[in-house]
Amino acid sequence: REAIERGVPRKEIFVTTKIPPRFFGNGAGDMVKQYLEELGLDYIDLVLMHMPTQMRPLKSSCDNDFPSFQECRKGTWRLLSEARSAGLVREIGVSNFNVDQMTELQNLTKDGTAPIAVNQIMYNPWVEDWLHDTFDYCQKNGITVMAWASLSGTMMQTELNLKVETLKKIAESHDTSVFQILLRWAVQKGAAIIPGTGNPKHMTENLSVYSLKLSVEEMEEIDALRYDDMKKEFMSQPE
Repeated sequence: REAIERGVPRKEIFVTTKIPPRFFGNGAGDMVKQYLEELGLDYIDLVLMHMPTQMRPLKSSCDNDFPSFQECRKGTWRLLSEARSAGLVREIGVSNFNVDQMTELQNLTKDGTAPIAVNQIMYNPWVEDWLHDTFDYCQKNGITVMAWASLSGTMMQTELNLKVETLKKIAESHDTSVFQILLRWAVQKGAAIIPGTGNPKHMTENLSVYSLKLSVEEMEEIDALRYDDMKKEFMSQPE
C-alpha cells in the first residue's frame, strides 16, 4: 500500500500471501476477501496454501466440515480456484507440499479446478531427497518452484557454506561469493529465488546472479553436494 501511495504502478508490484492451515476449509474464501480489504487491493497476484498438514493443537473448520484433512485440502483448493475465477486472485499455489499432496490437487483439474501455479519449498543443494523429487515433479508439470532457504537455512548454517571446498573453488573462479554461486545454482536449475535483504549492497549482489553463468561441470559438482557427508550439518525438513 505504501509503495502504491508513493506512485509505484500496481502492475510493478507482485503481492503474495498465504492461507495458514487453521484457516483451511470453508473459510478460505473469506480469508482472501479479508486480505484484499487489509491490503487495499482489487486482486492478489499469488495466494499459497501455507503447508499441507494441520498444526495441532490449533483447530480449523476442517475439524467439523470435512471427513479428513486430505479432503479439507481439496476443499480449500476448490475455494481458492473459485476466487481465481472471480478475479480476486491471479494465481494460486502451495507451500511445502510433496509429490503426493500436489498430485491430489492436480487431479482436481479434471473438474475444471485451477492447476497449481507455484510450490514454495526449501531448495538448496543440501535438502532432503523428497524435496529434490518434488522439484523434479514441478519441473515436469509446469509448476514454478519458489525456493526458500536458498542459502541453506539459519545464519549459522549459511556461514557453513563458506567452508565447502567445492563452492569456494567455483566462487573463486567466477570472482564472486559462495552465496551468489548458491543463488545462481538455484536459478540455473529453474527455481525462482526470494532472498530477502534491506541492504542495497546485498540487493545489487543478488541481482548480479542473472549475469553469471555456471558451466555444466560446475552445476554437476554442486548437484553432487546432496551426497556429501557435510549435508548433515545443514537444516533439514522432514517430509
